[in-house]
Amino acid sequence: MIKLLNAGFTRLKKDKLFWGLTVAIIGFALIMLYNAYSDMLEYGGNVSVDGYFFNVGMLIGFAIAIFASVYLGNEYSNGTLRNKIVMGHNRIKIYLSNLIIVSVISVFWVLLFDFITACIGIPLFGNIQMDIGKFLLLFVIVLLFSIAFASIFTFIAMVCSNKTATSIICLVTVFAMMFGSTMLFNLLSTPPTTVEYSMVDGQFVPQEVPNPRYPTDQERKIYQTILNIMPQGQAFSIVGYEDWDYKVLPFYSLGVIIIFTGAGLLIFKRKDLK
Repeated sequence: MIKLLNAGFTRLKKDKLFWGLTVAIIGFALIMLYNAYSDMLEYGGNVSVDGYFFNVGMLIGFAIAIFASVYLGNEYSNGTLRNKIVMGHNRIKIYLSNLIIVSVISVFWVLLFDFITACIGIPLFGNIQMDIGKFLLLFVIVLLFSIAFASIFTFIAMVCSNKTATSIICLVTVFAMMFGSTMLFNLLSTPPTTVEYSMVDGQFVPQEVPNPRYPTDQERKIYQTILNIMPQGQAFSIVGYEDWDYKVLPFYSLGVIIIFTGAGLLIFKRKDLK
């Protein structure tokens, strides 16, 4: 597997897509910090740098989907994958080496984003105010759901032989997770009461009444579980600053990684690569 990893990382040095996405990650971090600083100058007040470290979660899924679909799709289209097997490389090692490469790239992008945020954001806005224990927990969560993204898109790219179809499926998947996470997050953020206006003595009087759209306890558990399972849902939970049990999120990410990696190995091991 060492040879496969060395070849893969060597190939990255000349990969224009990888460098292009890396520049996009850097640009996103710089624009985010610039907008925050501009708002602080225009509207005043204090800006906490804490949350900006985790905003990479809103972008990382798209970056990994694009990278994995093209990078791994090229292995099918240019015959690299078949050549690896002809040279005697084990299919399990081929799959795992590709997963490791995509995972390392995803972690690299998170670390790069946070490095830029720390180097620029802390001098502009001050030190981290969040409890260091919680900050480290959230940081680990971001790293793990980034690897979960990598496992999902590696699975798609390795079991689908068509490069175009792989790209479409990966992008549709990340958009579906984005849409589903937004919908679930909005449902969970629904207030328990709403205000209705009724006519009393010729005047409209506001009255607070139970919100019919407020989910039941059972519905909330279901919505929260689905949100936790999706890596994009975890990103929404962190960025939304909801007071949820963050400690369970790493276990959901680990579950996603194990399930998709196991399924990918089983399918790829039996896949016809003609």
